[in-house]
Amino acid sequence: MRHQIIIGVAFILAAYGFTRAQAAPFASPAQEAAVTQACLDWLKPLDIEAPLTVERVEGGLCLNGHIQIHDDKPVLAELGAFDKQAPIVVVVRSGGGETDAAMAMADAFLDRPVTVVAEALCASSCANYLITAGHRRVVRPDTLLLYHGGVTLDGLSQILPQLRAIAGKEPSMNLGETFIEQYEDTAKDIDRQEAFLRKAGISSTLFQWMNLVQHMSSEEFETHCPPDSGIIQYSPQTLARFGLTFDEYDPPNTQAEIDALEHKLGKKAPICYWRD
Repeated sequence: MRHQIIIGVAFILAAYGFTRAQAAPFASPAQEAAVTQACLDWLKPLDIEAPLTVERVEGGLCLNGHIQIHDDKPVLAELGAFDKQAPIVVVVRSGGGETDAAMAMADAFLDRPVTVVAEALCASSCANYLITAGHRRVVRPDTLLLYHGGVTLDGLSQILPQLRAIAGKEPSMNLGETFIEQYEDTAKDIDRQEAFLRKAGISSTLFQWMNLVQHMSSEEFETHCPPDSGIIQYSPQTLARFGLTFDEYDPPNTQAEIDALEHKLGKKAPICYWRD
């Protein structure tokens, strides 16, 4: 019953008519194709799990790797080499990573006529923010676009046991004060995330809805996903209910296709193809 309510909420949200943010003209098809090919050539020898690296090419940027704290700085520096009104293409392959750095990059993308192209894997913070920040969004064939929710207060329930464990080892630690600091930091991240989603023309409830899976019973969850799945690929139709749409997207359409792509990428975490 609960999962039916959750899906119903998504349909209701679509009725509010969340609209896509407006932008200057996109990169031409020729520019998009040229930048994408240049980035594909650059990506080939690189480890997808390596720390984030950025390469500037004519007409755009190529990003590869895991996002860590302060990784926004080199990306923003390279972005600054382009005229702010010039259409550019950003090709990204990333398993995600640190939220603040990803949001800083995404905020900068939103202020420009940026096309974001996801290649092979765009998960977690990459899916939440980087592809979402594109005024034109392209998910290439055989690409996993994976979500596990965004920044919500639910995360504090996971932090609290860790804080208690630390406090047990350090009796002088003020658990209440530390928890308040964590709460305030999380609340600031939520406000920043919601402002970003609104600017992108997307319902601010998107990640709240995604995080509801954490409150499902095993039986409820297994009506949507295989048991023990830790991260989810949603269909474009599901994401569109919240205003998150794509200009080009040829997604895997079955669990079998997801499993084959996971094997190809060498990933080991169980991935779910969400069934509405």
